[in-house]
Amino acid sequence: MTNSLLNKKGRTERKENWKYYEPRSEQGSSLSAFSYSLIAAQTGRVDWAYRYFMRTATIDLTGEGKQYVGTLYIGGTHPAANGGAWMAAVLGLCGIHCAGTTIHIESHLPAHWKRITVPLVFKCQRLYVTLTCESVKVNASGPLTIPLSVEVTGITYPLSQAGELVLPL
Repeated sequence: MTNSLLNKKGRTERKENWKYYEPRSEQGSSLSAFSYSLIAAQTGRVDWAYRYFMRTATIDLTGEGKQYVGTLYIGGTHPAANGGAWMAAVLGLCGIHCAGTTIHIESHLPAHWKRITVPLVFKCQRLYVTLTCESVKVNASGPLTIPLSVEVTGITYPLSQAGELVLPL
């Protein structure tokens, strides 16, 4: 039994909300893109998730963000959207979340991403989660001081005392 935050009911509700809201939303806010990226990834729409991720990740580089509301200038930098890009990548595309003493991973990587390594500090343990389209690798920077586990595709595996685990996806 999976302990995932996004259970079947939640996934169904998010899919329905996506179908309704995505085509109706203006997407003018700099915070919209990362929100839509998260939901798209969590509902299996990896192409949409990546498209929205790139929009939020490059908002200050491309200048394509909304600059005016009427005659009011609202341009500038977008630090909240930049943080949202991190959320879209880690929580959405990588599908990483932590609960209790378990790191839950439900990867939604775009096919053209060869590898991504996410550094985490979880329960005072420095960990590195490396995802490819074929595998998940978790490494601790030193021996674990408390037992931790990793859940991938609904199956929970203990992280060895040495803090190493490699699993196929």
